[in-house]
Amino acid sequence: GAKPLARARASWSKPATTDTPADSLARMPLELLAVPALAYAAVVGFLAVRQRSFIFHPPAERPDRAAMAAAGFAPADGEGARDATPRFWIAPARAPETRVVVFLHGNASTVADGAAKLAPLLGAGLGAMLVEYPGYGGAPGRPTEATILEQAEEALRVLARAGVGPERIVLWGESLGTGVATRLAIGRGVAGVVLAATVTSVDDRAQEDYWWSQAT
Repeated sequence: GAKPLARARASWSKPATTDTPADSLARMPLELLAVPALAYAAVVGFLAVRQRSFIFHPPAERPDRAAMAAAGFAPADGEGARDATPRFWIAPARAPETRVVVFLHGNASTVADGAAKLAPLLGAGLGAMLVEYPGYGGAPGRPTEATILEQAEEALRVLARAGVGPERIVLWGESLGTGVATRLAIGRGVAGVVLAATVTSVDDRAQEDYWWSQAT
């Protein structure tokens, strides 16, 4: 009888395990910060997973073939079979040794925009090639930095098979295409490079729109 009572009294005399009001107040700022911190982490994680859709904005509308032909462009040999959207459109130069401009368009654009911009050059007798990116204007594939660069490199191979060497090629990059043109120019000895509405890098461009998130 006495020992159980002594144990009960001893348990009553132990300090309470619950937090004191001071402990709760001291911990409250950390708990309040946890909610926005978790929300920020969730948004950044979403951007990381979906970054391609935020960087690339490919129009789905295919170029009108009749309009492209009227502008002087035709699909490169072997392109556009079975109703597939051509990746490369060529307007031949008037003279065999005349320069050929390879146009690399910007984001949210297609080869149709390039056809209008190159009209004065075609009128002066220069040749031109328009490069469509994967996923843009109905072209097959998905746009990534690697796939767009590979498409542009293939364009130069198409020109080489047609007898157009790098010494005749002028690369014209616009916005997104400036990075592609710069990469293509390295070590190839092209005749010239034109950069319009340049971006220093994809990371820098993303930082302008998402300044509150660290670009990687």
